[in-house]
Amino acid sequence: VVDVKAVLAAEPEIAEIVEKLMSVADKPPQTEVQLPFDDIMLVLNKTRKVFQGESPLLEIEAPVTICGDVHGQYSDFLRILEIGKKPPETKYLFLGDYVDRAEQSIETVCLMFCYKILFPSQMNLLRGNHECSSINRICKLPTPLSYNFFFLHVEEREYRTVN
Repeated sequence: VVDVKAVLAAEPEIAEIVEKLMSVADKPPQTEVQLPFDDIMLVLNKTRKVFQGESPLLEIEAPVTICGDVHGQYSDFLRILEIGKKPPETKYLFLGDYVDRAEQSIETVCLMFCYKILFPSQMNLLRGNHECSSINRICKLPTPLSYNFFFLHVEEREYRTVN
């Protein structure tokens, strides 16, 4: 059993970012979340450390909720968390393709990554073919976030969202 309050207390900055990201859950679809560049960098840097500490082969015990492509559909991702419950109540395995095709790829990956930081064994993320810079360029990723799933970097000059 995970002590959620202790986990959130240990990562107050990430808990605050989760609050920001979840603040649109009851709003109309495609309501933007304004995340400062520094928040995104914090999430990416902490997520990198979590992934570097994991084995490339995930062994996940049942029960687990398996979810397919999200493609930046943030409102759909929020609905998944609403219906299936948020980590750590539910263990998830997402099969990749978190970005592109929708305008909220940043929000989608940031919330996924926040849950990965807070509850690493409850939020399992596989790399899909959209989690590489070449596919993002081909698909014209409609967000300013440019990242490689394993190296996770953001180039500030590409960050155009108003802070």
